[in-house]
Amino acid sequence: MKKNLLAALLVSGLSVAAIAPQTAHAVDGTINITGTITANTCAIGGASPSSTTVVLPTVQTSALTGGAAKVAGSTPFSLAATGCPVATGHTLTAYFEPGVNIDTATHNLVSTGTASGVQVQLLNGSGSTATAFSPILLGNASSAQNSGAFTVSSTGTATMSYYAQYYASLATVSAGTVISAATFTLIYN
Repeated sequence: MKKNLLAALLVSGLSVAAIAPQTAHAVDGTINITGTITANTCAIGGASPSSTTVVLPTVQTSALTGGAAKVAGSTPFSLAATGCPVATGHTLTAYFEPGVNIDTATHNLVSTGTASGVQVQLLNGSGSTATAFSPILLGNASSAQNSGAFTVSSTGTATMSYYAQYYASLATVSAGTVISAATFTLIYN
């Protein structure tokens, strides 16, 4: 009896082993990750972190209705960096961080206001390595965002100029408020 029970257990164990998925443990490569952490090198508006408010002008829905990708209300703003290390040939770039408030299809800021069919688009201003009025591609990696680099002066300052504007994400835009925010990290090169 013990022999029959042992034989039955052995056969069932081999059957389970035969149909169980086989797991391979092999090393196919290595990903090496490096980085550098520095002390705050620059501050915007004398503070780090900083907060800047851009007030877009009031526009009529007709300025944005009639087709997706229509824009209106282009408004300039700047980020004034101070306290940057003084060295020749260095630049400062704003990397706009990814987040739930970014539409990765349009690369614009999603509004949490009461207006519908509208987003906020950020554009490069003048004085950077990017073409003025070219869209910043929010949601992309820093190297693919098209956020211009601004030269740091011999006094350790840089004025980073941008534009914000309404962007019709749908063919029809309804009236209401537009509210959004973008977070950024300064990249000193």
